[in-house]
Amino acid sequence: MEKLRLEDIEIELRPCVKADIGFVYELMYNGLGSLFNLHTQEKWSRFKFKKTFNPSKITIFEHDEMPIGFIHLNRFQEEVYCGGLHLSEDYQNRGLGKAILSYFFSQCLKEGYKYLTGKVFKNNRKSISLINRVGFTLEKEMPEENSYFVRRTLA
Repeated sequence: MEKLRLEDIEIELRPCVKADIGFVYELMYNGLGSLFNLHTQEKWSRFKFKKTFNPSKITIFEHDEMPIGFIHLNRFQEEVYCGGLHLSEDYQNRGLGKAILSYFFSQCLKEGYKYLTGKVFKNNRKSISLINRVGFTLEKEMPEENSYFVRRTLA
């Protein structure tokens, strides 16, 4: 199991398993559910989430043997698309998001990828602040979802 150390906290990274579906759903829904419903034509659906849940693309973060967050990554030919980085509220604003993204930047670069991409809702100020601090650029406005397509060059 990989470990990240950040001053006063050690985070363990482990592969997601099917049994994590409830944790992943709740954390994602609590973080993005209202924004998703507000800005997309397709409303949040527990059924669709369950149908599309793919643990092989998710890494779980744990602290003291308890899950505290996850990252969802889809690997393509030259890029890795980040479908979300989510941390429990108790672990936000502590530098963990930045440390986790930095770790995955280096991992993706080692694996030969050139870019890390994703989307962020325009009014998700916390996420926009984080992605700006770690070198993402707002590449394209997506008005139909009130979001931006974002990209970070890895090489």
